Amino acid sequence: MPPREVTRINTSLDSVHAAGPLGRAHCVIHGNSNYKQTGLMQAYGAYSLLQQPPRQAGFASGCQAFGHRELLGAMRSFGLVMEPNLTVQH
Repeated sequence: MPPREVTRINTSLDSVHAAGPLGRAHCVIHGNSNYKQTGLMQAYGAYSLLQQPPRQAGFASGCQAFGHRELLGAMRSFGLVMEPNLTVQH
């Protein structure tokens, strides 16, 4: 059994860069409680499979199978991540 998470120390930072011919974007999502995030994603996956078939079957990411907006919404509703910080340059 791992020790209890300290939310001030056990934080997460997801950063994504995207570039195209007409602009660039950078999205940063800050979160806490990594073990709870993992458990919530598994619980949401099971709940979603009981409601409807996955969007993509086989070897797929959680976002491909269940939707990135849905997973982010679930994690935000439980207070595990902040609002994404999106920077767009044209």
